[in-house]
Amino acid sequence: MIPSRPLSLVEIIGETFSISVRIFPRYALLFAILLLPGIALTTYGTIDFCEQTISHTQHDLALTDNDLTVLRDEGTVWLETHVAFFEQEAKLFGFQDSTSHPDARVNLHQVREYLSANASLVLWPFAMAVFGGLLLLIGGMGVAACIVDLASQVFEERRESLFATLRAALRSHLWKLLVLYLIYVLFSLFREVLFGVLDAVSAPIAAFFGSVFFTAEIYVAVRLIGAIPALISEEIRPRAALTRSWILTRAHSMRIFWSSVAFGIISFLVAIVVSIFVGVIFGSVFHDARQMFMLRPMTFAWLTATLPGLLWSGAAMISIFVLALGPLFAVFATVFYYDLRTRHDGPLVYLDESPNV
Repeated sequence: MIPSRPLSLVEIIGETFSISVRIFPRYALLFAILLLPGIALTTYGTIDFCEQTISHTQHDLALTDNDLTVLRDEGTVWLETHVAFFEQEAKLFGFQDSTSHPDARVNLHQVREYLSANASLVLWPFAMAVFGGLLLLIGGMGVAACIVDLASQVFEERRESLFATLRAALRSHLWKLLVLYLIYVLFSLFREVLFGVLDAVSAPIAAFFGSVFFTAEIYVAVRLIGAIPALISEEIRPRAALTRSWILTRAHSMRIFWSSVAFGIISFLVAIVVSIFVGVIFGSVFHDARQMFMLRPMTFAWLTATLPGLLWSGAAMISIFVLALGPLFAVFATVFYYDLRTRHDGPLVYLDESPNV
């Protein structure tokens, strides 16, 4: 499997799907070990947070079902003005701002003020959800490291036990991926601050530099496609991995970009197939909840009874998508990395390669 010549786009995509299928049983086990606990804890914490928020708000503000309906309408109108997806929903069902209801006793601003002043009442479930999110972040990085390592093992015609792969990921690779993630977070914060300042100075200037910055981000992402595979395969530090990827991708930017676009289109088609499967299982749950949510009046009994099942169904849907599509992108980057190594270094030879390999 070690490439002795550069790979074509068809071969790269073919190897990506072939390796993904080959490592899928081990990936599924890693998914269960590293991701499911975080998903479960985050979902449970979110449900508990929502239930306690609803309970305390209803009790302390003496809200009725009519008040809940008013808040639903006002919240949907707010979403209409901020989220394009809700625009047609609000127009279709004729939602109105709470100020247009003569019998409205509360509005969203009052509820937000109450929640801000009584945040301690829901601190524990919120902390649980945040902790679950941190577990998801760490688990996701661990899974990504393992996928790249498993794909590298296939390319290098070696096989390590799943335990050894997981141990190497948690002991050697995880902190390096966290460093790369921290660099990305700092870069994102810098971008937000920069464009916040530019937007305050001049909206047209901010829009112009925004398009320039977006193009630069795509270019940098293309040049760093091999950073994580290099970090894991060559067991180098984050800075060296970034440099290594920058060197390997030199003169291949357009090829990587269009190959990634082609792979993205294929992955999108796979995602459509997965979404059809998921829709068969969970479609009725969300359709029924949507229809009930849009009916008047809203009731606290319905909301508290429906919310847990809705959130658990959402978590299950996301889990299926991650389970089905998760390996593809990491494996694609790994396959491309080995192709770039062959193009830059020549046929790959490993010093510790045994004569029988």
